[in-house]
Amino acid sequence: MTELLGDISTKLHGLTLPIGLEAYPFKIGWYNDEVHKSFHLEYDYDTLAFSLVSLPKMFDILFCPFLEQWDGKGGNDALDECMRFYLNKLKSNFTDVELIHDFEFHHSKRPKVLVQTAGHVSGGVFYFQRKDIKHSDPWPENRKICGVCLHPKYGGWFGLRGILIFKNVKVPNLMKKELECFLSNEQIISLLDKFNNSWRDGTFRDVIEPLERYSTLQQKYFNVTPDERLELIEKMKYGTPV
Repeated sequence: MTELLGDISTKLHGLTLPIGLEAYPFKIGWYNDEVHKSFHLEYDYDTLAFSLVSLPKMFDILFCPFLEQWDGKGGNDALDECMRFYLNKLKSNFTDVELIHDFEFHHSKRPKVLVQTAGHVSGGVFYFQRKDIKHSDPWPENRKICGVCLHPKYGGWFGLRGILIFKNVKVPNLMKKELECFLSNEQIISLLDKFNNSWRDGTFRDVIEPLERYSTLQQKYFNVTPDERLELIEKMKYGTPV
């Protein structure tokens, strides 16, 4: 089974890295251990899955070319449709796999997967939460503080795009490789404060110095409203200055 895992990992990394994606393996059981039972994925504990992470270069490699053939019909988000297109192509290289996107919800509007938790247990990113602060924090006890993930190389300049589950592959010997916490207490407080109180300005992304940031165009794309985004897409498609 170790050999099979190695073959899958090698093939998957060969397919993802050239297009600006990373894939990190984990056991479904590790994920289920961390989430409420309402979010459990109904697979055996040792079932193999991969967390899929997009890097800054994905925008230029995948998204911009995708827009050239995207007709905008259906009212769906362009980036979601881009990820659906390319990740389904990725999925087609394997058999008996389930792909769950970050934007998929049940009819109850409950997310099908909590990608931040999946990213954390896979060791691809660290999911910083209030519980990670080792001393008193500056917020009222009854204030809800949302957690946020950071990539050890790219800080907040990345995306969690979903998971790929190999339904019939069991990896009982897979060793857990969660990231060590790479922020000080003060940095965790700063990160959570920036994310919860001023996430729109994006400063939470730079709590650590990233290896690479989103391009100016990419930042502009993510910072505009959905209506403005459609106008921006039209300009991008036809080479109009933005």
